[in-house]
Amino acid sequence: MTTTTPRLADASRRTLDLLAAEWIKLWSVRSTYLALLAVGVAGPAISLGVAHAGATYLQSGQQMGRFEIDPMATSFRGIALAQLTMGVLGALCITSEFGSGLIRATFAATPRRGAVIAAKLVVIGTVALVFGQILVVGCFLGTQAVLAPAQVGLSITAEGVPGALFGAGFYLAVVTLVGLGIGAIVRHTAAAIATIVAVFFLIPQVAGVLPRPWNVYVADLMPSTAAQQISTLSPNADLLSVGHAYAMLAGFAVLVPVAGALLLRRRDA
Repeated sequence: MTTTTPRLADASRRTLDLLAAEWIKLWSVRSTYLALLAVGVAGPAISLGVAHAGATYLQSGQQMGRFEIDPMATSFRGIALAQLTMGVLGALCITSEFGSGLIRATFAATPRRGAVIAAKLVVIGTVALVFGQILVVGCFLGTQAVLAPAQVGLSITAEGVPGALFGAGFYLAVVTLVGLGIGAIVRHTAAAIATIVAVFFLIPQVAGVLPRPWNVYVADLMPSTAAQQISTLSPNADLLSVGHAYAMLAGFAVLVPVAGALLLRRRDA
């Protein structure tokens, strides 16, 4: 009892010190601020622009039914750009250290690669989740305000809306963590960006050109499909259920960084 308590206290201090170090490193580089600024400006700008175009079209008296405008989907038009930037931000958390050589000091201070990756996951994951929720709520409120004069807006308290908003913000956090894992695997910023673009933009396009039922099978494996299922008011019954979509995204958020940690330990053994 007398020896266990000091060991636990010492382990807790080391964990807090490691988290503090990763927090300081995250906010000590300009790329963090630039990435969040880019997402915070471009994401809402795209959503508001699309919403304004739709509302203007409806108010002009053109023959287009209101049901053709999905107010929830319109709110998330900027998420496509946001996911790329957040994925790159996650990758930069580790590739920037490899590029500058700082990773040697990090591993010298904390030889356990898994502990370093875990600390990075906690820090960048928390930031991405909080920022993502603020971003999607802001996009939603702004978009619905633009759509309101055309009488197609949604209330934030409408059935299914809070869940869809949380799902969109959660997805941005998952993309960030996957980006971190990819960065740990490839160790190079340019290669990490290319891989992120392939995983989240190029490979999902394959499902669209496949015949049934292969298009459904491939689509169900894509993070982007899971994101659509958890951020809409009307999930596609032919694709993953909402519960399965959350489970798959959580799996990506954990397994890809774990793979990166294992490769780091094996390469440096």
